Amino acid sequence: QGCVRLLFDEATDTEFLCAMCGDDLAYYDNSVFVGVLKKRVAALNIV
Repeated sequence: QGCVRLLFDEATDTEFLCAMCGDDLAYYDNSVFVGVLKKRVAALNIV
């Protein structure tokens, strides 16, 4: 549907509605993704 991920500030601006389809926004916990990125950065810093 062309829906995109938003930062919290952007979500509040749209009153937690998708600007593309009008549906309620769904919460997405990206802490696992952030953890993976931190490990990769740490590995690069070792080299």
